[in-house]
Formats: sequence, structure tokens, C-alpha cells
Amino acid sequence: MRSCDNLVDLDIVKPAALKSPAGNAPCRKKGEMGSNDESERKKRPSAAGSLMSPPAKRPSLSYLGDEKKIDPSVLQFQNQKLSQQLEVQKERIHELETRFEDLKARQSDYDDTLMTVNSAWNQLVDDLELLAVKANAGLNGLQQSSNATPPEDRGDSDGPSESIFLRKLLQASPKVEDDGNARKKLHSALQARSSQTYKVLKCIVQAVDQQRLRNEELASSLKSNLSSDEAAELLRTTHEDFRSEVSHMRAKMDEMHLQHRSLSLELSEVRDLNAKNQAEVRRVSDHLEDTLMQLESTRRKLVAAKQSASASGPSAFPASPSLVKSESRDGMQESRSASGEARDLEAALEEAKKLSALRLKEIEDKQQTILEMSQKLREYQSVSEDEQRIKSSRPYSILAEQLIGARAEAERNRLVLEQLQRERDMSSIREKDMAFRAEAGDAARRACQLAEARVDDLEKRLEQASRERDVLQQRLEEAHSSLGRKETVSELKVMIGTLHKELSMMQAQLTKQKDAATQVITLRAESESLKSILTRKAKEIEQLGKRIASQASEHKALKADVAHLKSSECELQMFMDMFERESTDSRDVKEVKAAEVRALSQVQQLRAELDEHGLALRVKAANEAEAACQQRLVAAEAEISQLRQQLDEAEKRIVELQETVKTIGAARVEEERDALSARLARLGPERGGGSGGATVEQLQEELRQYKSIMKCSVCHDRQKEVVITKCFHLFCSPCIQKNLELRHRKCPGCGVPFGQNDVRNVYI
Repeated sequence: MRSCDNLVDLDIVKPAALKSPAGNAPCRKKGEMGSNDESERKKRPSAAGSLMSPPAKRPSLSYLGDEKKIDPSVLQFQNQKLSQQLEVQKERIHELETRFEDLKARQSDYDDTLMTVNSAWNQLVDDLELLAVKANAGLNGLQQSSNATPPEDRGDSDGPSESIFLRKLLQASPKVEDDGNARKKLHSALQARSSQTYKVLKCIVQAVDQQRLRNEELASSLKSNLSSDEAAELLRTTHEDFRSEVSHMRAKMDEMHLQHRSLSLELSEVRDLNAKNQAEVRRVSDHLEDTLMQLESTRRKLVAAKQSASASGPSAFPASPSLVKSESRDGMQESRSASGEARDLEAALEEAKKLSALRLKEIEDKQQTILEMSQKLREYQSVSEDEQRIKSSRPYSILAEQLIGARAEAERNRLVLEQLQRERDMSSIREKDMAFRAEAGDAARRACQLAEARVDDLEKRLEQASRERDVLQQRLEEAHSSLGRKETVSELKVMIGTLHKELSMMQAQLTKQKDAATQVITLRAESESLKSILTRKAKEIEQLGKRIASQASEHKALKADVAHLKSSECELQMFMDMFERESTDSRDVKEVKAAEVRALSQVQQLRAELDEHGLALRVKAANEAEAACQQRLVAAEAEISQLRQQLDEAEKRIVELQETVKTIGAARVEEERDALSARLARLGPERGGGSGGATVEQLQEELRQYKSIMKCSVCHDRQKEVVITKCFHLFCSPCIQKNLELRHRKCPGCGVPFGQNDVRNVYI
């Protein structure tokens, strides 16, 4: 019985699916299958129909007993047969869908070809109309062309591709009965359109012939009646008229550009609005599909409720009259509840139908809005095509070519000017470099003079120290002669030996300083030569600046000549256009055009030769001057680099000599001189009236003092070996090395900070 209920459900749902809208594809397929199986449903027994409706009155026991039972094997056979038919229908539908896709692809290619032909034909008609307007054709031909092509034929390329070209050709009778009649009407429409196009072309040819005859008559009348002055005056007036007309046309072109800009903005707004409307349509269609699906489910529930209500009465046999009464009462209650549910479902179905009708109305409104927007879009596209036609005209192309040529000439002049500016900047940079080098040479010369002065001062101080040393040595020898003990004499001899060593070292340093002085003299001579070279380079830079200024003036003159030639070329072009319009014969026009082309080619050739010749001369002279300057500059830079190296070496030597003189000559000599002078001051009175033993003790005490002075003031153990050149304090090497390893390096005696380069060795 379950399979029977399913079959009844299928048979009832299929007719309901046939009533659904065409937008729901699954429902449409169910309706097609239901229509194909109509004959099978008619052959089924009427028992299914009796099950669909509830009984009018309570059945008797004899009727229930005599009812025929449905064989399950028969139902299974019917189900198999229906499934086979369903598979056959599915295969047929699939085959038809493949054929439909192939036909759709072929139809799309055919529609593309028709659209291309239609657009080309429309372009031809528009061009012919434009030529007719330019040739001053008669109004009849233009009216015929406008009647031949209805307004919707122009720019109507935004509709569906299946009905663009054929709809235009078959607009008088869009409904055809058969293929033969359609072919005949299509052929007649094509012939009518081609004949109208031919008539427009014929009108254009006639207008051109009439214009030529009129020009010939005007030329003959001018030759016979007017003199040369009158002809010149007439040409001048016509020239002024043409100039005013050209200015008027330019103003119109500017207005059209502004209109195109505003129309493009409106078109973008319309496209945005169209996109919004399409999105709204998609949303409404989705909502409608959801509503239809809900409606279908509601219908199925209603059918199931009806089946349950119809099948609840004769479902079982009563065993007794009381049982029959109770079951009949229960069946009536169930039928009432089922009928109530059916009424509720019908009310919901009516509400869904009303909602779907409202949604369909909204969709129709949106489609109407989209059609209006597409019509506006086609109008805007026709306006943009008119602008493209204006841009493709001959005067516009001539003006565009002249503008391109002027821009190219301006670009070439700009490149030449940039090259000259770069050359000027390079010359100024070289001049600044030369001045900087001259200042560096002056500074080196001043440093050499200061070094010479310091060397002279050091030589004087060294001579004075040597004289004082000789005097002290004589006094020391006198003191040695007066001393009697061998130990003091040996110690004094050791001190004298050390003094001799120091004297030899100071003599060696003096020779080094003399060598440095000779090097300073040579450096001075080299700096003088560098100064002369710098002055010569400065003069050359001034000459280059003058040449650059002259080239800039020549460039300005060339610019003025180019501007004058451009203005004269524009005037000649306008005169030739005027003469071309007023010419009497096409052969004269061709000859004038050929002569104009030859003259322009000759002028361009001569101008190019002149520019190339002048540029070649200027480039050659500039290259030669630049090469010479580069060679001189390279030589000067090499000399300056050598002199700088020599100057750096001399400065380093001078600094080393100054440091050594400061360390040894200033600190050591002054300390020994003070010590010896103090000693001589003490030895003077003692030599006159003291005893020998007291003198020896004093000398030993002084010797101990000297030894304590020679020891390091930090460790008091090792002798002094290094000196700090910033404060001239002497210490032993290990103590200074420990101090150098620290982060904060300061002198242990005075606290002055020093570095690695401030520490020098001292040999005592």
C-alpha cells in the first residue's frame, strides 16, 4: 500500500507542477513528464480516484467485503514500466538539450556576423550622409536616406542578439507564417535598404558634379569680370570668412567636448543605476524562486493531507456494530481535522499566489526601468559615435599632426636646452673645484710658512741648548777635577755619556729638520706652480662660460626662427585649404596638392640639412673644446693629487719633528738645564770655602735626587721610558700601557686625557 500511496502522490503533484511559472526549471520538467504519462494515468483503475475523495456516507460491511484487493505485483510492474518511460524521456530530453546548445552556438555566431554587417552598414550610411552634408546635397536624397533607415536602426546594438538585424529588416511584419515568406520578406527588405543607400550615393555624386559646375562658372566669371586687385580683395575677404568659420568650428568642437564629458558622466551614473536595478531584479527573482519552492512544498503537504483524509475511512473492517460506530466517529473527526488543515493550506496558498503576483509586478517594473536606461545608453552611444566621426575628419587629423610636430620640435629644443644647461652646470662645478683647489694650495703654503718659522725657532732653541750644555759640561769637568772619590767620578762619566748620546740624537733631529725645511721649500715652489695652473684653468673656465652664453643666445635665435616658421607654415596651410576649397578643377587641386607636398618636402629637407649642419658644427666644436678641457683637467687633477700627497707627507714629517722637539728639546733639556744650574749654584760657594767630604756628600745626595727623578712617579721602581706629548710628563712604559688599556685615559700626574698617538718613547 505504501507504493500505491507514492504513485498517487506522483500523479497529483505533476499537474500542480504544470501550473508553476516558467522560471522554475525543476517544476517545468515535472510538468513535461506528467504530460507525457497522461495516457498511463487514464489506464489506471478508478480505485485511486476513489481514494482521493472522502466517502459521502458510511460504507456497509458487504461493500467492504466485496471490494477487490490491489495486487502488489501489478503495482510493481506498473512502477517498472513508468521508470522505463521516465528514463526514455530523460534520454530524449538530454539529446534535445545537446541539439539546442549546438543550435544556440551556431545562432550566436550567426548573430555576431549579422551585428557586424549591420554596424558596418550603419557606418556606411552615416558616412554617406556626412559626405552629402559636406557636398551640399539636395534635401530629397537626405530625406530618402532618413526614411530608409528608421531611428531605431542607429546605435541599437545593445538589445538581444537574436533580434537585432532581422528585427530591423522585418519591422513592418515581425510575424511570419513560413520560411518561404520570411525569405521573400528578408530579400525584399535587403533590396530596399541597398536601393536607398544607392540613391543616397547617387545624390552625393550629383551634388559633387553640381558643385564642380558651379565652381567652374564662378571661376570663368571671375576671370572675365574681376581684375587682379578685385580678385585679391575677394580672396582676402573669403580668407577672413574662412578664418571666422574655423574659429566658430573650434568653439563648437570645444562645446562638443564639454557635452561629451557631461554625457560620459551621465552615462556612468546610468550604468551604476542599471547595475543596482539588475542586482535588485536578481534579489527579487531569488525571493520569487524561494516563494515558489515554498508553494510547491505547501501543495505537496495539501495533497498528502487529502490522501490521508480520503484513506482514513475504508482502512479497516469493524468487528461489531459498536466498534463500527466508534470507528466511524473517529473517522469523521479525523476527516474534519484534515479538512481544517486543507483549508489552512489553501489560505496559505492564496497568500503565496498574491505575494508571487506582487513580486512579478515588481520585476516587470524593474525590467521597464532597465529598458528605459538601455534606450538612454543607446542615445549616449550615438552621441559618442558622432564625436568619433568628428575626430576622424581630415581637418581634425591635420590639426593633430601639426600639434604632434610642434610637440616634437619643442621636445627637441628642450633636449638641446637641457644639454646646454648640463654643460653650464659642469663648467660651474669645475670652476668651483678649481677655486677650492686654489684655496687648498694657499692653505698648504701658509702651513709651510708656519712650519718653516717653527723649524727656525727650534733650531735657535737647539743651538742655545747646545751652548748651555757645553757650559754645563765645562763646569761639570771642573767639578770632576775637584772631586776625589772614584764612585762620583764614574757616575759623572756615565751622565756625561748619556748627555753625549742625547746631543747626537738632537743633532740627528736637527739634520731631519733641515731636510724638512728643504722639502718645505720644494713644496712652496710646487704650490706656486699649482697656483699658476689654477689661474690658467680659471681663465679657461671663463672662456667656456662665454662660449656657453653665446650658444644659449644662438639657441634662443633658433627658437625664434622656429616659431616664425611655424606661424608662416600655419598661414600657408590656411591659404592652401582656402585655395583647395575654391579651386575650379580637381586636376588643379591635385597639382596644387602635389606642388604643396613637394614644396613641404623640400622645405623640410632644407631645414633638416640646415639644422644638421649647424648642429654638426656646434657639436664638433663643443666636442673638441670638451676633449681639450678634459685633457687639461685630467692633467691638472693628477698634478694636484701628487702635490697633495707630497704636502701630506711633508706635514706628517713636520708634525713628527715638532713632537720629537717638544718631547726632548722642551721637557728634557729644560729640566736638565734647571737641575744643572741649581747644582752649579750650589757648587759655586762650596768650591770656594768648603771641605772635600762635605762636597762629596752633597754630590751623592744630588745623585740620589737625580735617580729618584729618573724613576717613574707611579710605581717608583722602573725608570722613565715614555713621555705624554700633551703635558710632557714622563713615566715608565708598563704603567702607561696599563693606563692605555683603560677606557678613561688620563695622565697620572695632572689628569689630562690623552690617546695612543700622544705617547712617545724617550731614551735616557
